[in-house]
Amino acid sequence: LQPLSDDHHAALVLARHTRLAAKRERSALTRAWEDARLRFASELEPHFRVEEERLFPQLESAGERALVEGARTDHASLRELIRAEADPAVATMEFMCEDFRFNVAHK
Repeated sequence: LQPLSDDHHAALVLARHTRLAAKRERSALTRAWEDARLRFASELEPHFRVEEERLFPQLESAGERALVEGARTDHASLRELIRAEADPAVATMEFMCEDFRFNVAHK
């Protein structure tokens, strides 16, 4: 589970980087958003697949269906957001809201 935990930390760092870029000029935000989209494909999507294929079935077997359903919904929301051709400012705000929602739900 440690590699999955490390991935979660990396995702939080990415969200923080994007959030900080939102406070700077538009070009910084655009670059940060493009970086987030690239890193999502190379880092977060593989992480999601590992969770969905290996971890979630075990959690469901242990009776944690609600937890798994919530995580699947989070994954779907982030995939949709990252793949959308949204304005970087709007997408960043949505990404930050997803990040906040994840952190609150998993404390």
